[in-house]
Amino acid sequence: MPASRPPRSGIAFRAIPQDRTVLARIGPKGVPVLRWPGEMELPALTDPVLVRAWPQQIHDPALPFALPARVDAVLNLCASAELYPLSLAALDAALRPGIAVLNHPRAVMWTRRDMAFQVLAQVPVLRVPKVRRFLPETPRDFMATFEAGDFRYPVLLEPAAAEEGLERHEIAHPGDWARLFHAPWSGRVWIMTQQSRDLGPWRMRIGMVGEDAHFETYRADAATGGAPPALPLDRLRAIVKAVRQCIPLDVATLVLALAQDGPVVERIDAGLPVPMTDASPAAIGRSSHRIRAALAAPLSALLRDTGLWRTDASRLPAIPAAAGQLNPEGA
Repeated sequence: MPASRPPRSGIAFRAIPQDRTVLARIGPKGVPVLRWPGEMELPALTDPVLVRAWPQQIHDPALPFALPARVDAVLNLCASAELYPLSLAALDAALRPGIAVLNHPRAVMWTRRDMAFQVLAQVPVLRVPKVRRFLPETPRDFMATFEAGDFRYPVLLEPAAAEEGLERHEIAHPGDWARLFHAPWSGRVWIMTQQSRDLGPWRMRIGMVGEDAHFETYRADAATGGAPPALPLDRLRAIVKAVRQCIPLDVATLVLALAQDGPVVERIDAGLPVPMTDASPAAIGRSSHRIRAALAAPLSALLRDTGLWRTDASRLPAIPAAAGQLNPEGA
């Protein structure tokens, strides 16, 4: 076990989203509540002791960034490779040897689906579908990506920066493309994922905090009843171990589709699932709360002891200087 090491001088690293868009809702007392999309939300930081231990430092992606000389630990709250690429690259460049980092920026960058699916394809107990990331300039670019990637129907289309369960479009036959173009598609990076007709409605979300994991199974459709395909506990543990080796995050959520012939990767996100909006499926919201509740104590312990944090993320390739540019063909 690593030695216990509370931070002497740490910061919580936040950033302005690269598109400078934040989400807002009206709170119970009529006061606007802001939420920055793609940010790791840590309920444990409501603890006054932890708030003092992790003062916030907010980065503007248009400006340079340097860590204060005294800092020995960084709590990285930027959880989206799509919304914070420049800030993640800036943090990576600013890190000095010996600084502990929770959710290292290199590991977060590797959650980008085209990149994550490359490394997760090495896990023999998982099925990893074909995926393409692209920036369409005309509607024809959607069909061109489909044809160039040798996809077949059905495929799933969603904006790269969309939260789980929102803005998904299934294209099951050629007539479905027209429906997609009624959605706001221009100026956004999209992800095309090959779908299998055998996936069925069952999904599993695996929350991971340090060495702890919590599994939640739910239906992705509105129906009730039935039983999900069996997935033995020893196989689940093997999946968690292999995913942690591929993408060394301290806090993460893996989403699997439970098909009859084995689990299929849908996404991996840095951080635990965020409380979902009213527009999201109810089953996703319920699983979010159960995962966060089950892992609250391990997460609080992790924030108090930097000696428990991953130290192997620096083995990943460095984040390229052009990380903020749209790159349709991978890293």
